[in-house]
Amino acid sequence: MLPPSAAALVAHRRLGNVDARMGAALAVGTALGSALGSSVAVDAPRGALELMFMGGMLFLSYRTFRTVRR
Repeated sequence: MLPPSAAALVAHRRLGNVDARMGAALAVGTALGSALGSSVAVDAPRGALELMFMGGMLFLSYRTFRTVRR
């Protein structure tokens, strides 16, 4: 996936569609979030991650269905 992504980045950069500062900020946030998330996941009690995932999916489905009704 890296070569096609790099080619797309170069093409979009030439067109002026790339915000390097935003990309750097997202990269830093992703790196910090993945490091923190993986350390929490290793130390989490059994079943806790599944419950958190279920809660997140319920929240997202609630928000999705709430907007569909309008």
